[in-house]
Amino acid sequence: LALNYLKQFPGIFVAAGMSIKVELKGNQLALIIPGQPSIDFLAEKPQSFAMKEAPGRSAEFVKDESGAVSELLLKSPHGQLDLRAQI
Repeated sequence: LALNYLKQFPGIFVAAGMSIKVELKGNQLALIIPGQPSIDFLAEKPQSFAMKEAPGRSAEFVKDESGAVSELLLKSPHGQLDLRAQI
């Protein structure tokens, strides 16, 4: 995906007292979890990404009515974690 398109996704996402960061590394997105190695995202669909270092897991960004990213859904075979964008 184009770099200009990817620039809308980086940010801090929170749920249940935890904070996860998505940042732009070069021309791809990466998930940053404190105390863990970063996980690179591989584009599958415009707002959905596979996790390169975590097979079977994926991330999907949700936008609000205005088109701004409002949530990050982290999906795994064991369930889904919904994180809200920190404003």
